[in-house]
Amino acid sequence: MKKVVISKEVALKELEQLINRFVKKPVSNDKLEETYPDILDAIMDGYLSFDGTGVPVLKLKDPIKLEDGSILHSEINFRTRIKPLTLANIAKGLNPQTEVFMLQLKMTSFIIDKEVEMLDNFSRYDWDVIQQVAAVFS
Repeated sequence: MKKVVISKEVALKELEQLINRFVKKPVSNDKLEETYPDILDAIMDGYLSFDGTGVPVLKLKDPIKLEDGSILHSEINFRTRIKPLTLANIAKGLNPQTEVFMLQLKMTSFIIDKEVEMLDNFSRYDWDVIQQVAAVFS
């Protein structure tokens, strides 16, 4: 059984604040857990917290290391918005009808301020949390 750092009730409250602040049409409180399970788990596990302005910060469960074992990335800071002109630049050269997945990867890359190639280096746990948080901001 995994160790819970933050109670489910407190984590749900923090999740609700995140969603109510950044999502255009928030999910009802009774659906938060099923809609954002990875974010909720990360809050409860103590990996996802919020800075002084309420923006999520992810402490990677599995930090990305260089070949010599030194840590390259241990934390992800999220951008909370993709502006229209930025989105146009991200999508430049892509056919949105046939390259939807690459567009999503580029958007996620922008939101976490890392190169697209870096996305392959995240563990499954960290990637699931990143994807779910990025969906809130894209």
